[in-house]
This record gives sequence, structure tokens and C-alpha cells, in this order.
Amino acid sequence: MIVTPHHTRDERTLAALAKRTEKPAYVGLMGGRRRTAQTFERARQAGVPEHFLQQIHNPIGLAIGAESPREIAVSILAEIVQCMKSEER
Repeated sequence: MIVTPHHTRDERTLAALAKRTEKPAYVGLMGGRRRTAQTFERARQAGVPEHFLQQIHNPIGLAIGAESPREIAVSILAEIVQCMKSEER
């Protein structure tokens, strides 16, 4: 999951992850649709492949109606577990 205080760093983080030979089991990007679209566009310009961007979870977390920070954290962790379990199959 990518959470940075300065959104301009997100595409650099995505580019570094995309170059790794061992891909992470889960990559999620926090942020609204507009910010995510801008981040993805900058990532494309930085050479991040489209197939990698399509694997990024956004919005992050399972849709359980989470509202509080604790509930949001649970929804994110649940999505991570779901992804890890689906890879085991």
C-alpha cells in the first residue's frame, strides 16, 4: 500500500515497484479518483507499464461501508488477506 505525505512521490514509488523482479502481492494507492488519475498519468510518463498500473488496488479496501479510521484499516487488511489467499490457490 502506498501512503506518502507528498503525492508527487507516488509515481516514483510505483516506478520502483514496477522494476522489481519479485512483484509485491498487493499494491494499493490511497487517494481520490482525480489524484489517482494524475498519479497514474505521471507514472505512465515515467515508464511504468500499463499492466502494472491495472493491478493496483484503488480505492483500497473491501467495500464494507467503513467510515472510521479503524474500520477503514480493517477493510484494507481484509483486502490484503483476500489477495494473498487468492494467490495461494
